[in-house]
Amino acid sequence: MTPHLSAAEARFIERQRSIAGRFVERHVAPRKEVEAALVTGSFGRGDALSSPFGGTLDLWLVSTDPIPDSAFDEVLSTREGRFLTLSFMDAEITVARLLTGDLLPYSPEQDATYFSLQEGIVLLDKSGIAEDLLALRMTEERCRAQLSSKMFQAAYHSNNYRLDRWFRRDELVQCHLNLDAALGLILECLYLANGTFVPRPDYLFYLAKDLPWLPERVGERFSAAARLAAPSREEALRRRRFIADLLLELRDHVRLDEICPWPHDESVQKTGFYFDDSELAGMGGP
Repeated sequence: MTPHLSAAEARFIERQRSIAGRFVERHVAPRKEVEAALVTGSFGRGDALSSPFGGTLDLWLVSTDPIPDSAFDEVLSTREGRFLTLSFMDAEITVARLLTGDLLPYSPEQDATYFSLQEGIVLLDKSGIAEDLLALRMTEERCRAQLSSKMFQAAYHSNNYRLDRWFRRDELVQCHLNLDAALGLILECLYLANGTFVPRPDYLFYLAKDLPWLPERVGERFSAAARLAAPSREEALRRRRFIADLLLELRDHVRLDEICPWPHDESVQKTGFYFDDSELAGMGGP
């Protein structure tokens, strides 16, 4: 991410990074069990903004032995330390997994952690583990498994099979919530299609803008798909057209049929990538 920052905002980021640096130098580096320290989040990326609502300076510590939660309480209660948020990682487990490529079992939270670490700035690295964390990449097997799962989930939320169900129940709010879920899943798939970990849900669209590969006019298309005038059938079909186009372009780009072939049985196929507006056209109405 290359944000357009004012000189004052750039100074603010450098000042907060300096606070983290001094904290690491004085209170973290002397501890024998600590191997590495990284600033992550907006101060790691370099797009933090000063706000009247405050903010947090995220610092990851990698240690060989557990560090008590109370270890830094005194300094964290000071004026300079009060905005620091500390997270901890076990160095032995981390090194073993880095060397073997055996990442922790998938969870959205775990992958968001990996993503965050790769945006980090290294403040301390006694043994090289921090640089290894910055270079960490998702295995092809893990990436393909998540990509196929999430793409089929997105299709399921938005295909004719599901829209028909909610149209018949006249439950249009749920129908549009499902389309929102499909959009979120497509955003996650954009990261996976680029072979990267997926960040926190509240940053998915914002951070996707710098991905190497993106569908054409992706911002414009997501904006149209996210817009909702009223929870109507017409709006559902309009939004679904953008969602279907994005999904089909993504499916072709990643060659999903090679990763996870879909059954040829017609009745089963209709629960997958099946987006025929004409079959739902007669169900229009407010």
